Amino acid sequence: MMKKALEILDKNRTDIYSLGISHDQLMPMLVRCCHEMQTGSSYKPISFPILDSELLTVCKERVRSLGLVWDGDDELDEFIINKHIARRDFDKSRFETAKVSYR
Repeated sequence: MMKKALEILDKNRTDIYSLGISHDQLMPMLVRCCHEMQTGSSYKPISFPILDSELLTVCKERVRSLGLVWDGDDELDEFIINKHIARRDFDKSRFETAKVSYR
């Protein structure tokens, strides 16, 4: 899934820049993250390479309003980090329930 997302982002360079994000910095960062996920490395937060100063200001203000620090090493919520596991388990359970109901 991540590989397909990288392909889509790579093809939409202009759109990424129009969002105020550096495509040239974002792509290598995401490729590295993808590799780290595939090798089972522990989660590390990333900072999007925001070029738009107004967007960056809004993002920093929002983070501060949540009581967090921009680019800080705040405690990460384990649920958010492992949300994909919960979703996968839920989908598997829902599929099994539907399969039993169908019979």
